[in-house]
Amino acid sequence: MLQVPLFRDEILMGYLSRLAKANRMGALDYFCKSYEMSFHGLNHGKSDTIEMLSSLVGLPSEQLLHHATTVSGYRSVTMFGQTFEQALLLRNTLRFCPKCFEADELEDSRIPGTRRYRRALWLVKAYRTCHVHGCELLELPGRKTNPSFDFCVELDAEHKEIQRLSSGASERPAGPVDLFIRDRFYGDASHGPLIDKLETAVVLNISRVLGVAMVHGRDQTLEQLSQCAICDATDIGYNVLAGGMDQFHDALDRISAGAAAGAFLRYGRFYTHIRQSQHKDSYQHISELFQAHVADRYPLPASVTKFARTNEEKWTTVAHIADVTGLSSPVIRRRLVDAKINTKAIPVKALSLFERMSGGTIQYRQAASILRCRPMFVSQLVAGGVLRRLDFDQIGHRGRHNTRLLSTVEVNELHNTIHNVATSALEQNMLSIKEASERMGIHRVSLLAKIAKGELKRVALSGRPLLVDDVMVDPSELMSTKFSDTHVVNTEAVGILEISQISLRALQNNHLIGFDEVSSDNGAVVYRVTSRAELVEFRKRYVTVNQLIKATGLSQRQVRYMIRTNGVPPAISTAKGGCAFYDRAQIELLIDAASLVSNAAGDIDFS
Repeated sequence: MLQVPLFRDEILMGYLSRLAKANRMGALDYFCKSYEMSFHGLNHGKSDTIEMLSSLVGLPSEQLLHHATTVSGYRSVTMFGQTFEQALLLRNTLRFCPKCFEADELEDSRIPGTRRYRRALWLVKAYRTCHVHGCELLELPGRKTNPSFDFCVELDAEHKEIQRLSSGASERPAGPVDLFIRDRFYGDASHGPLIDKLETAVVLNISRVLGVAMVHGRDQTLEQLSQCAICDATDIGYNVLAGGMDQFHDALDRISAGAAAGAFLRYGRFYTHIRQSQHKDSYQHISELFQAHVADRYPLPASVTKFARTNEEKWTTVAHIADVTGLSSPVIRRRLVDAKINTKAIPVKALSLFERMSGGTIQYRQAASILRCRPMFVSQLVAGGVLRRLDFDQIGHRGRHNTRLLSTVEVNELHNTIHNVATSALEQNMLSIKEASERMGIHRVSLLAKIAKGELKRVALSGRPLLVDDVMVDPSELMSTKFSDTHVVNTEAVGILEISQISLRALQNNHLIGFDEVSSDNGAVVYRVTSRAELVEFRKRYVTVNQLIKATGLSQRQVRYMIRTNGVPPAISTAKGGCAFYDRAQIELLIDAASLVSNAAGDIDFS
């Protein structure tokens, strides 16, 4: 087997690609299969596969492993003794220095076709300029390949594109980050007392997020910036770290200036990155420096009421309110949102919102038990503003979790208020909330709210189990005498039309039947009334399937068959009327034409 040299800064998979090319073995995966070596094992630096390669090429396994891109942990890769998160590497795109390639081709001692090799530095995203030639690195646009793509095959396939890009290459001096990466790969040069204590990946990560926060703001996400903008910001962040702890703390002061309480608000995405990385040993030192800055600049006393950002402004956080009140974070956030308070900038005076919540929270089912109603009615009370919900829906891996909570104090207060108001003697003409709602067309929640506010004076209890059946009201307090002769309430209107409440509401809402909203004589409630004459006229013009069944004695199937076979369209569709209404005159002609008179003579009454 022809051997090729393994260069000092070459990655292992690039070396194997050149080895396969030199021995005319074709693609790299075919080369691995020919010698019964695992392609995956070589790519990930598996020790047993590296041993097989060592015996094949005569190089020490330690040297080969040093050049391999070894998977050393979750989403992390180790190469040349440096461990990187995968986000810091660009493994699936060919980056190159055109002048390095030119210099490689001039090496006559190398086998043609294998002279160019892939440098490990090119895989690091933050490395933008070749420190040897002062040339900006280029990359093939739009072409994404496997992270372990065949280097020589890629060079042959993209030969023209590489030449085109190389002709337009620009010179630029190597930046501080470029030189730092070079030193970490090839030497032990010092970069200051702070950087020397940190791993390469930590320096690059902290430089990146710190620089972006300084240049673009603490809330700027990396995904919204170009790679060039991120690299420019990384240089700035690196210079801060190179300046030592004093410059690092000064940069944190700049980032956190003018923010409200809360570490996330003060430090933004930089704080998020520290939180996500603090469990890693390599980030321990930088985490301790960050925590020291927080403790020194923003001390957090035990009592939240004493916490002050400045002498003029006082702020608190959700966590502090939770400590003081014992409430959960979702409950606190819900109450703050209801009060139109930014949950990331909470004034201390917001604590007054939670004074009435010291009794804890309960779910809807428990509230329904206290109020003697169904959980659905509790939901209606919340929607109607009688009760206030305290938390948000939370989504878990099994779907929506029932975490809807109410204040125990507020539920008990509503229960006691109703019983304190219902002191009148029970009279025969009184109606329950349920009966009054059906008769007047007033929502039960509206009636209960009026009772709780004391707007209805004559309220009694009947002793029935459910709240809507137990609480009784005087119908005279709900009535208006203004239209009593010419108009009827919804319950009477339903009887005149022989339809359901749903259909009547649909007809009214779609303006197919007129109505007026009137107040009771005492102004306590508002309800709908409809002209009696208009209802009679509507009944003369339209008929429903149920009315035809009742009038003719036919079955529903027979009536619908008659309508369908004669192609009679509804005058009012189900969508607009709650059910289909047909023209009465047209239906009467159909019945006569079908000679159904003999079956229902004298019995058909459409009045």
